[in-house]
Amino acid sequence: MSARSAIAPLKRAFQQAASKGPMGSTRQQVRGMSGGSIEEEIAEYKKWRVITYACVPGCIAYGAYTFSNAEHGHAHEKIPFEYLKIRNKRFPW
Repeated sequence: MSARSAIAPLKRAFQQAASKGPMGSTRQQVRGMSGGSIEEEIAEYKKWRVITYACVPGCIAYGAYTFSNAEHGHAHEKIPFEYLKIRNKRFPW
């Protein structure tokens, strides 16, 4: 194997890397923010619109039901234990 045939693949690889530029590609890359096609986006939009229209009235109905059936619980009367309010020190003011 000659030196010329051993260097040829390295030379080609170097030339290809140099022609591609610093990012490694000749094409300008575009980042898709959503990651899908327009048809997929429309399908997702319609799905979440249906979910919203189904869940918001359900949440409102549940809130109204809970509010209408809420019972006010009375707190138990507290027994005034004598040892709870002992003040032996003078107040600083």
